[in-house]
Amino acid sequence: MIKKFFNRGFYTGVDVAERQINAVQIRLKGGKPEVTGSGTVSLSAKNTEINNEELANSLRQCFAKINYRGEPVITALPNHQLLMGTATFPLLSGKELATAAHYETCNQFQINERDYITEHLPINIDEEEEQIEVLLIAAPLGQIHRYHQVFKLAGLKLSVIDIYPAALWRLSRNRLTKPGFSCAMLHLDGANTQLLMVADKKIQYVRPLNYQGKEGAALVEEVNRALALYAYRPNHKPIEKIILTGVEDLHMVLVQYLEAKLGLPVHTDSTLEPALAMAFGLAVRESDP
Repeated sequence: MIKKFFNRGFYTGVDVAERQINAVQIRLKGGKPEVTGSGTVSLSAKNTEINNEELANSLRQCFAKINYRGEPVITALPNHQLLMGTATFPLLSGKELATAAHYETCNQFQINERDYITEHLPINIDEEEEQIEVLLIAAPLGQIHRYHQVFKLAGLKLSVIDIYPAALWRLSRNRLTKPGFSCAMLHLDGANTQLLMVADKKIQYVRPLNYQGKEGAALVEEVNRALALYAYRPNHKPIEKIILTGVEDLHMVLVQYLEAKLGLPVHTDSTLEPALAMAFGLAVRESDP
């Protein structure tokens, strides 16, 4: 009972990035998240190239920095380990939409459902046309089992394996935007680089990007292409600014370069280090209404 009371309201988000682990611990006070600890540990190689014991040891080192209380831990599989696509459905009840999305995911990706876990994320509701656009996700069971084994080895209570687009959306909603505001969330992390468009605190568009440590010009080309595709969408809201997160080098030179080339203001979250932003977005999953 004492342990339960001590842990109550605490959650930790863990971003297992390509070359480092980032953790943010929060406490919910009055339904609002308050950061109570954070930590970062560099990896000796890409996370896909090191064994489970080494990854678990790096997790233990990271959690030693945040006074871990045994609270639930939320992490995510990187985009490049997932199958993702979109589909449009009529407005359905939650259960009906889940069933339709599952079958569409299996059909679209031609997967054996015994080898994957499927999930969906509503990203755009068109009430006039009475339809909903959904992000379809298929996660390989092998990768899910690996994460559970690694976190168990590290002595951590892994409660949820989430997806990065959802964490970016929560970050925008909790820390960075106000009602009626529209922005692009640009997360830089090698093969897990991605762009998320948010308007009125709702996801409008998700696009994985192939950054892989390229120079700024190549990154601008990728982002411009994504912004152009977004602009073709019906009833889209123009992007007002870009929020930069991730573990890449986010010094002012890169921010100024992107601003000059994209013609949009580019910012980082003033309250968090860019590398910790995604972990915060994972941690606040339990504060979702």
